[in-house]
Amino acid sequence: MFINKLSLIFTLALAFNAFASGEISAVKPSLTQDKKAQRAAFIGKWESSQPTKEGGVRKTIMDRRSDSRYVVEFIVLNEKSEVSYKQKEFGFWGVSGGIYFTMYRGSIENDEFFPVDPNNAYNYDTYQITNISDNKLVYKSLSSENIFTYTRVK
Repeated sequence: MFINKLSLIFTLALAFNAFASGEISAVKPSLTQDKKAQRAAFIGKWESSQPTKEGGVRKTIMDRRSDSRYVVEFIVLNEKSEVSYKQKEFGFWGVSGGIYFTMYRGSIENDEFFPVDPNNAYNYDTYQITNISDNKLVYKSLSSENIFTYTRVK
């Protein structure tokens, strides 16, 4: 009995020592099926229509491709339902470890591309994924704390 307890204490001490020393895995672990499915769920066309703090509505159509490219169109209506902002953007997206991220690369006007400065930190966004299903995505911006809800376009 004493030896079993001593063995357990020794094992816990080794585990704590490994944890405390900051040891890491030698290689990145393989992706699990659920992590692969999480990324795959984002692919496709999604829409959102949410009220703004200013009394208007922000409408979004997001098209994410399997090769990590996206095109998104934003239309913001003011409290009188007039268009106050409209922009179409393109960039890259990804999902890793429960985080969704985007890299904005430019805007599109009349089928013409206008690139942005890739050195500008404003052009990168990260979101905590809070809900994901076949027809609904919910994620929270880690910078603004806005919560975005999307439904799949049929």
